Amino acid sequence: MKEVQVYDFRATAKAEGNTEIDLQPCLIDIAEPLPDPEPLIVRNGKTVLSKKDFITISGAEKSRKSFLVHSLCAAFLGADNALGFEGTMMDGTCILFDTEQSKPFVQLAAKRIHRMLEWEYINNKRLIILALRELSTQDRIMAIEQATAMYKPSLIIIDGAVDLLDDFNSISESNTVKQFFLRLTSQYQCGLITVIHENKTNGFMRGNLGSFLAQKGVGVLSVKSEGNHSIVTPRSYRTLPPDEFHFMIDGTGLPELCEVGPLAPSASKYETIFSDMLPESTTLSYSELRDKVMDKLSVKVAAAENRIKKATDMGIIKKNSVGRYYKEYYHEDTTLPF
Repeated sequence: MKEVQVYDFRATAKAEGNTEIDLQPCLIDIAEPLPDPEPLIVRNGKTVLSKKDFITISGAEKSRKSFLVHSLCAAFLGADNALGFEGTMMDGTCILFDTEQSKPFVQLAAKRIHRMLEWEYINNKRLIILALRELSTQDRIMAIEQATAMYKPSLIIIDGAVDLLDDFNSISESNTVKQFFLRLTSQYQCGLITVIHENKTNGFMRGNLGSFLAQKGVGVLSVKSEGNHSIVTPRSYRTLPPDEFHFMIDGTGLPELCEVGPLAPSASKYETIFSDMLPESTTLSYSELRDKVMDKLSVKVAAAENRIKKATDMGIIKKNSVGRYYKEYYHEDTTLPF
């Protein structure tokens, strides 16, 4: 039998390499045993984020992106009530960099995460949070690099990717930020979550930066506000994506999963109808609300009562302890009961 010769790519690259680039680390050896990516966060048995990878959270303004980000952070740190997400590590540090908000609002976010973890309001070495809003663009990048080298986290969260460059449509700047994320995750063997807004017109992530993040990240979690709840839809996952899910904000200001049935597509219509009839701080009896629905929509009693029931079932309107109907209004951060 003829002996099969095995070609040693690595030895050839070393012997014949006439370039400044070391090709050996880039070569794929078909016989080399390579470990599977190590998951950091999972949901229903599906990997959301692994070490040495990054994902992007995208959504329009007020879509409740921050609640999703804080749930992922809390899950990594061991929370049991983090929208179904689960962390896989018993230890490990998370650094959260907020580039958008002032320190008081970043502190509110920190307290929200602590409440999800049922921690006291005492600094915990596993969670480091830095507010970078007041720094220049270049100084923000330097601060992220410095803190990452100092704390060596297993998870980095950067809430505000566009604040790491001056022009999110610049190919050069966008590429630099993308390479920065790839290097951080590789060099420090960590996972990274970043956040970017979506365009109002087409739902795409903003600018060339958004395109680069979608191309090089392991996946995107897109958040869309639909009435009183938000829909999280995985997109562009290189692995088996987690399932789509819905969440809302409970009475204590924390995110919770919610079930939304076939009525979901019409939720925005009901939201508009009952916002007009139940402005903030207004309550109505059942008969008062029914009469308003009949008058506004020009429908009969049965149809009006059916719409009230549907809006109640969707959580768009609620009934208080004395039987009067009202509508809750969502105000990001400023009304959280800390």
